[in-house]
Amino acid sequence: MEGKHIYIWDLETFSQIKSYQLFFNSPDKAWNTDIADIKFSELNSDIIYFSGLFSKIENPEEFENGVFEYSIKRGNHINRLPEVGYSSILNFIEQEKILFLNIGIRLIFIDFYNKLIELSLVPELKDRVGLITSYSKKFKYFIAQSINEIKSFQYLTETNIENQDQNDSIIYPNPTTNNIKIETSCELNEVQIELMDINGALLISEITHITDGYITFDLSSFPSGSYFIRLNCGEEVKIYNVVKEG
Repeated sequence: MEGKHIYIWDLETFSQIKSYQLFFNSPDKAWNTDIADIKFSELNSDIIYFSGLFSKIENPEEFENGVFEYSIKRGNHINRLPEVGYSSILNFIEQEKILFLNIGIRLIFIDFYNKLIELSLVPELKDRVGLITSYSKKFKYFIAQSINEIKSFQYLTETNIENQDQNDSIIYPNPTTNNIKIETSCELNEVQIELMDINGALLISEITHITDGYITFDLSSFPSGSYFIRLNCGEEVKIYNVVKEG
């Protein structure tokens, strides 16, 4: 990856598979791009994560700062944290469910599925950590380098993430073989509905109508497995789990 493109190579044939443009503006503004980090997903070989400042796909004249997901098969990238404009070295923990960002004066742990800030800390000045941070899966410690020392700290999983419940919505049939119906209390006429795979990768996003308090969603074209459905009712976001059977 360099300032304007992601290059993907086959290490067996040494041939270039894809070249994807990240910066769509004129060359004299290339300094606007800012690459913070890039990582392959350890759960899905199709997915590459990167952070920084890049052109918006829908409006190349504008820029967005954040954490992005590029799909090799899909051939484009999306901003995984559109409402959280942070970018830094990427550290994923707990099977890529939690994203840790260290922006120097703030430590941020994000529930990557639900796009919610789970924990945000502002360390005391004497405890400030450096911008370079690594995570040891074996010992479950973060290691940060500051000017004069190397520090370590641990993230404990017994935190207070609020689980999304389904008390105000009913999804049926679940499991399903094709269509599902979602009974919702959302008072809008139409909502945005998104389907994600078990790794949190966005598969489809569309606007759908609510009819008599119900939403119908078709899963017949997707393979068997477990999925997440995100329902955006104005500023309220609900996440539900649904199982597709063969």
